[in-house]
Amino acid sequence: MGFPVKNIWLQSKQPTELQQAKEWADSFLAEEKRSEIKEATKTLYKRVYRMYTKNEPITQKPRLDINDINNLSCKNTRSFHRSAFRYCAAEDIVKFAITAPNKAIMFYKLVQKTYSDARANQLKYKTGELQCNKSARDTKRDSIIGLDDDWLAQLISLSFRSKFASHIRIMCLTGCRPSEFANKLKSENFPGIKVEIFGDIISITIAGSKCSENRKSGQEFRKLTFPKNHPFAAGLQPGFYFASSKQIQDAVRGFGKKIERKATRTKKIISTYSVRHQVASNLKSSNIDRDDISLALGHQSADTKSTYGSSTLGIDRTPPLSIVAINPVRPSKKAKNSDYIHKSKTLNSPRI
Repeated sequence: MGFPVKNIWLQSKQPTELQQAKEWADSFLAEEKRSEIKEATKTLYKRVYRMYTKNEPITQKPRLDINDINNLSCKNTRSFHRSAFRYCAAEDIVKFAITAPNKAIMFYKLVQKTYSDARANQLKYKTGELQCNKSARDTKRDSIIGLDDDWLAQLISLSFRSKFASHIRIMCLTGCRPSEFANKLKSENFPGIKVEIFGDIISITIAGSKCSENRKSGQEFRKLTFPKNHPFAAGLQPGFYFASSKQIQDAVRGFGKKIERKATRTKKIISTYSVRHQVASNLKSSNIDRDDISLALGHQSADTKSTYGSSTLGIDRTPPLSIVAINPVRPSKKAKNSDYIHKSKTLNSPRI
């Protein structure tokens, strides 16, 4: 009677690199599926991934090497490139696991390197050995320095005859993200930012971007109200205002080039995020509750608002009449008072 030597050998054998790669890819893609990544983000991921994998016509090599991620100037950009590479590499590992196993293993090794590099950089940041190459002044916030106090009014005036005139008015009122014009409210049949008028009050409802249940970030819905006679609200009609992020960005950049600055060294162009920074600055310079600022910007963390605007750059100190959102604001990690109480107003129902 023979012994099942072969079976014992198989049971004791360690998983092969290909098996490890396949298991990681399946697990990673399942987790990403639960995160509900938007199609627009997937498109950006693939565009970044091609920089590292597709050969250029002249050099016959990819434009970037995986090691180049560490040389990117911004910490957030490095993180985005790593996420893009991991997501697309996971899809390729599943794709090539049977037809081209060596290729799948190669992608898995590159993915492992992105993890090891990220961990190494994290330790270096903690010890102070590594710092972000992006200087404190090299931010989008810097783009609003030196602008006239009425530059938002100038932007609205310049866009008066544009088909995106109302979109720009909404942005100057709320500081919404350009991508939020393409989002759809769950309770509605049409995409876009919803505008309603009730007597002397104008209500603007926004389906938020950058929302994640796993990371507990972002506001899925938020609503801001303003007096109907607000100068930025003039001409706004009830309805849904839809546009792609690129359409809004191109429109604001185009009109922004016509706005002159005071004497300053800043040469940054005016973008949609310049508007967002200005609205944040206006809110910070008013007497509005600090949690309401986070809600207005579509944040769920009290810390995130610190990256937007500055109270010293505030111009219009008249805040919205009301601000409500679906989630409460988490207290700041820097808050010294452990008994910090939220004053933010939230909705009991996801239907706004």
